[in-house]
Amino acid sequence: SDAQASVIFGSYAALVLALAVLGGVVADRWLGRHEPMVLGASIIMSGHLCLALETVLAGLGALNQSAQFQVFCLGLSLIAVGTGLLKPNVLNLLGALYRRDDPLRERGFYAYYIGVNIGAFAAPIVCGYLGTHYGWGWGFAAAAIGMALGLTTLLLGRRWVQPVNTIVHA
Repeated sequence: SDAQASVIFGSYAALVLALAVLGGVVADRWLGRHEPMVLGASIIMSGHLCLALETVLAGLGALNQSAQFQVFCLGLSLIAVGTGLLKPNVLNLLGALYRRDDPLRERGFYAYYIGVNIGAFAAPIVCGYLGTHYGWGWGFAAAAIGMALGLTTLLLGRRWVQPVNTIVHA
């Protein structure tokens, strides 16, 4: 029902916001700057794959309605936990790439926000199109692929991007 959907979505959104605070604390105290982003992106990707798999298995009749709801909640929970680790640490990592007085610092944040907005614009179009025309499993799979591409970019690009406090000057 619409009421149940509102409760589920509201719970999910609250969990994402609350876990971002916890994710920031975990990163600051134990994990550092880079590890929470890799872990968070991997967990988000797993959540999207879980939602894609739930849709496929439900379509095949391999899950009863109770199990289908449990897998759905697991997928949403994984996305919330991953976002809690990733979201607060992206800006922390980006900020560490520049000295506070570096004139390029503002451009770095600007480029980040442009990328986020392009993704926020394109993702619902791509995933929504796939979901409505081919099934929601394909939409969730596309979200997982997008996260995998972002994670791959982070992992392959980190050797060229060093925080300013770790650069050794001659």
